[in-house]
Amino acid sequence: MFLSRFLPLLPLLLLAHTTHATTLEALLDKPRPAGVVIEVVGSEQGLRLGVPRLREAVIRLRERFPGLDIAVVSHGREQFALLAEATGFHDVQQDMRALIEESQISLHVCGANAERSGKSPEEFVGFVDVAVHGPSQIKDYEALGYVRLKMVLRP
Repeated sequence: MFLSRFLPLLPLLLLAHTTHATTLEALLDKPRPAGVVIEVVGSEQGLRLGVPRLREAVIRLRERFPGLDIAVVSHGREQFALLAEATGFHDVQQDMRALIEESQISLHVCGANAERSGKSPEEFVGFVDVAVHGPSQIKDYEALGYVRLKMVLRP
């Protein structure tokens, strides 16, 4: 009886299992993916440490897979360091902007998370794309064959 109730969910459980995040080292040992979406979650201060980690990941991915399409999706507290009003984070914002421009990557933040905190898309710095929902943006990339690389940023 118990098994028969969950049998219809089996395909969904298998799909969820196949779209899990990987590590950078594991990704570098695999064949070239369609692209990589780097999921970033953590604290505002974590982004200060995260930009160098992101830069290193992008460099290593592009060394292994030249021209690889890379996107970053931020959907935790760290995304608020990218608000125009976040005056203590202008250095982080400049570093992130430089990374995006130099590496030709896309950067998305979560609009739903921003809205829950009373922030509108217009309050973020201009180089950030505010997605409706960060986790859905990640799923969209995965549907295109991108591999998810998760980075947890804590100071």
